[in-house]
Amino acid sequence: PVIREAWMSRAAQFRARQGWLLVDIPLLFETGAESAFDVVGVVACSAQTQRRRIVEGRGLPEKIADGILAAQLSLESKIARAAHLFWTDAPEARTEDQAQLFAGYLKEHYG
Repeated sequence: PVIREAWMSRAAQFRARQGWLLVDIPLLFETGAESAFDVVGVVACSAQTQRRRIVEGRGLPEKIADGILAAQLSLESKIARAAHLFWTDAPEARTEDQAQLFAGYLKEHYG
C-alpha cells in the first residue's frame, strides 16, 4: 500500500503537468492496478528463463522460485492484457532495441 500510494501520487503530479511517467510494477495485474495506467507493457521471457533468473539472480532455492511463479498470473494472461510486449529471451542488445522503439512510440503518441 505504501508503494502504491507513492506511485499514484507521482502519477497525479505528472498528469497535472501533462507529462508521462513510466513505472515498473512486477505484480501489476495481480494487484488490479492496471486500470490506473493509460498504457501497459509486459516484460516477459520463457518460463525456463524466468525460473533461472529467479534462482540464479536472487540466489533463491528452486522450490521458492516455483512458488513465486505459481502465485503469479500466467504469462499468457499477462501478455493478452498488455498493449505492448517486451520479450527478453534474447541478447541484452535486443532488449535495449525494444526499449528504444518503445521510447519512440511514447514520444510520438504522448509528447
